[in-house]
Amino acid sequence: MVQVVPGSPAGAFVDLVSARARCLEGKRGDCLDELRRQACAAGGDIVYGLSESVDQHVTYIAATLALRGQAGSGAPAPHGGAAGPPACTPICSPGFDCQGGRCIPLCNPVCAPSEICNMHRNCEPAAPASVPAAPTVPPA
Repeated sequence: MVQVVPGSPAGAFVDLVSARARCLEGKRGDCLDELRRQACAAGGDIVYGLSESVDQHVTYIAATLALRGQAGSGAPAPHGGAAGPPACTPICSPGFDCQGGRCIPLCNPVCAPSEICNMHRNCEPAAPASVPAAPTVPPA
C-alpha cells in the first residue's frame, strides 16, 4: 500500500524519484491515485512533499516518491545515505528501463546481437565497428 504524506515521512526512507500528475480541477483524488501508481511502478511505498498548482481548470501535483527502509536490515539505506545507482527523474516511461540514471529503451522482442534498440523501441542494425586506419609509414 502506498501512503501519501503531506510533509516528510517519519522514520528511515530512500528518495526514489520526483513525479508529477495532472487531473481536472476538483478531482485531486485522481492526481493522488496517479502518484500512487507511479510510486508503485518505481518500487516505492511513500508519496510525500506535495506541491500543487492549477492552470486553466487542470490541477498539477508534484511529489517525491520514496521507499521506507531500516538501516542494517538489508533494506535500502535511509534518507541521506547512499542509495545505490542514480534513479531516473522523472521515472521512465513504460517500455524504458532506468540504467545509471538514464532511461534506456527496451525492445520487445529483444533485438538480435547485431541490432540495437532505438528510442522508438524498434530494433535497427548496430553501427558497424569503425576500423582504425592503417598507420602511414613515411618513405625511407
